[in-house]
Amino acid sequence: MLAYIKYLSNPNDSISLKRIINLPNRKV
Repeated sequence: MLAYIKYLSNPNDSISLKRIINLPNRKV
C-alpha cells in the first residue's frame, strides 16, 4: 500500500509501480 502512495506522489517512480503490480490486489 505504501508503494501505491509513493506512486501517487511520484508517478515517474517505476519501481513503486512494479511493486504495486506484484502485490495482490486485496486492499484496493
